[in-house]
Amino acid sequence: QIKPDYGDAHYIFCLMLMLIGRTDEAVAHYRKALVIQPADEGAHFNLGLLLAGMGQTDSAIAHFRQSLALARSANAGARVKRIKEILAQIDTSAD
Repeated sequence: QIKPDYGDAHYIFCLMLMLIGRTDEAVAHYRKALVIQPADEGAHFNLGLLLAGMGQTDSAIAHFRQSLALARSANAGARVKRIKEILAQIDTSAD
């Protein structure tokens, strides 16, 4: 049982769900985590990855942009680079 108001627990649970391919559940828990901790850069990034993989491009871009706006963590530089690569791929596939 996940403590409903503990965003970090949702985040960790999401990572496990992603690893075992339970994408829809991971998306739902990332959304819950972001309600609790809306400034969680990593949750926005990972949710963007999931949504992009599901073809929900507009929502993915919104979460990538939010992650970029919040980028302050030690691995923010790597995330910024990866987001730019993904956004370039999305732009290319839209043509």
